[in-house]
Amino acid sequence: MDTSKGTERINEEGAVEIKVDATNYKTSVGHEEEPKKEDVKITHVPLTYEKRSTADSVAAKVAEKLESAKEAV
Repeated sequence: MDTSKGTERINEEGAVEIKVDATNYKTSVGHEEEPKKEDVKITHVPLTYEKRSTADSVAAKVAEKLESAKEAV
């Protein structure tokens, strides 16, 4: 992965974590003032195969419960 604008490390859970410096511009609705510039740090933790399979199994369990509830009604 290209980390030329950030840093990559392994976090406490063992997942790859990418930190990127970015700029956020805030404006107030209804006010005609210049946007306020704010430096922010964004942390990306890409979804791994293990996390996907866990999410898939949770989704399958939810779908099973919904089907069971439909049959009960």
